[in-house]
This record gives sequence, C-alpha cells and structure tokens, in this order.
Amino acid sequence: SLFCPTTEEYILPVEHGNDRCEWFLQLSDQITWNIKDGASGRPKAVVAMKAGDVACMPADIRHQGFSPKRSMLLVWENGSPKVPDLIREGRAPNVSVQF
Repeated sequence: SLFCPTTEEYILPVEHGNDRCEWFLQLSDQITWNIKDGASGRPKAVVAMKAGDVACMPADIRHQGFSPKRSMLLVWENGSPKVPDLIREGRAPNVSVQF
C-alpha cells in the first residue's frame, strides 16, 4: 500500500487519471475536486471535501482539485502493479465498496 500525505494549494496543474481506487482523508481546510469520466472526460461530479471527510475515488475516473489555501490530504492506495490488470480483466472491482 502507498500511504502519502500531501499538501494541495490553488489548482493542481493536471487532471490525475486513476488506474486503481484511491482513498482520500482530508486532514485540514478544504479541497474541491472536479471528477470526470476516465475515458471520455465528461464531467461526473464536484466533490467538496472538508477537514475530517473521507472519500474513495474509483478506478475509472480522472480528477483535478483546487484549494483556496494550503490544505493537507492523506492519500492511500494499493501500490501493487497487478491492480490495473486485475480491474481490466474484471477480477477486481473499480470501486472499493458497494452498498
């Protein structure tokens, strides 16, 4: 697993495309995420995360965040290089939890 604390400020310069699920734990302040379909780039959602919020970004999206001031985010994901192939083959889900 990869467990990465990061700081975000202003707007991220690129849209990050996911090939696996990522868990986000917002540690301080707020980040607003523009979520798009990973293949088409069509908008799917806007998510505003405030301190204490937890979210899981699915494997089939791309996202770009912006924050009005510096904020801390903890990102957790499975770092195995096998995960993208497992998802493509249908042997692993592209979401981490289903209700």
